[in-house]
Amino acid sequence: MKKIFVPHDAAHLQEWITKLQQAQCPYELVSHYGKTAILLEEAFAQDILGLELLPPAPPEITTWNWHEIQGLIAGLFQKGSWVNRAVGGILVIGLLLYLPTTCDDTPRVEEPITQEEVLEETPAPYKSLTISAKERAMKDSILVAKAESDLKEQLEREIASFNKTFDNSGYRGSAQLLQLELVVFAVWAKLIKESETSNNNAVKANGERLERKVKSLQAKEFPKLREAYADIAQELFLDADVDVRISGKTKSTLHLTGYDFINDVTIKKVQRDLDETLTQFRFKRINYKWSQHSDEYKYYDMDTPKDSEVVE
Repeated sequence: MKKIFVPHDAAHLQEWITKLQQAQCPYELVSHYGKTAILLEEAFAQDILGLELLPPAPPEITTWNWHEIQGLIAGLFQKGSWVNRAVGGILVIGLLLYLPTTCDDTPRVEEPITQEEVLEETPAPYKSLTISAKERAMKDSILVAKAESDLKEQLEREIASFNKTFDNSGYRGSAQLLQLELVVFAVWAKLIKESETSNNNAVKANGERLERKVKSLQAKEFPKLREAYADIAQELFLDADVDVRISGKTKSTLHLTGYDFINDVTIKKVQRDLDETLTQFRFKRINYKWSQHSDEYKYYDMDTPKDSEVVE
C-alpha cells in the first residue's frame, strides 16, 4: 500500500531520495500542503528509510440510530401483510438482543481512518556547488494523480498552503537544498499543466488560481535563490581565490573574478560545468574577470525563463 511521507525538512528529503536511489526503489515526489513529500510503498519506507509506522487503526463499527430503526420497523408493520408483520416481529426480537452494544441516539458519522507517520529528524546537507544527474532526475520523476477528483483535491490543498507565508529556511545551506525549492515549483507547475487539459471547469479555475499564486511567489523567490547560491559559491571558491558577487535589480548577473580566468579554456570549462545549474536558477548573465582591476572580461548571456514563468 502506498502512502505519503512528509520529511521534517529539505535536508531530510535529500537523504531519503539518496537512499531510495541507491536501493533503486521506485518512488514519486508529490506536493503536500506546499511541501515536497514522497509517495512510497509502506514496506520500502520501513526497510529502506527505516521509518517507524504506527499500527493500523481498528476497523470502524457502523452504528444505527434508534430513530432509523423505529422507521424501519414501522414501515414493515404498516404494509399490512402477515409476511411483513412476521418479519417485523423477528426483527424486533433480534434487535432487542443486539441493540445494547450497537445502538445509540447520536447521528451516525463515518470518519475516514487517518494515520500519521513517525519521522525522525536527520539533517544531512550536501556540500557541492553543482547538481548531480541523480538530483536532476528528481524533477523528471515528479508525478501527480490523473483522476479528476484527486487533481481537484490536490489543487485545493496547494492553494490553501498559500494562506501561510512561504518558509524557505529549509531550502538553504547548499546548492542541493536550494534545488529542492525548485522541485516544489516543478510540482506546482505539473499540477497547473494537468488542470489546463481538464474538462472540469472547477479544476481549470483552481489551476488558474494556483498559477497566479505560484507566479507571484516565484518572482519573489528566484532573486533570493540566486543570492543564496552566490553566497554558497563564494564559500566553495575561497580556496581557489575566486571572488563571487551578483548584481542587478533581480540579482540575475553573476560575477566570477579570479586569476584562473585569464585563460579562455578555463572559462569555457567552468561555464560548461555550471551551465545547467545556473540555468535552473535563471541567471541571465555570467561575467568572468581575471582581476578586479582589469577592464577586460568575458561574459555569457543565458536564455532563461522569467522568474514568474511556471516551468516543469
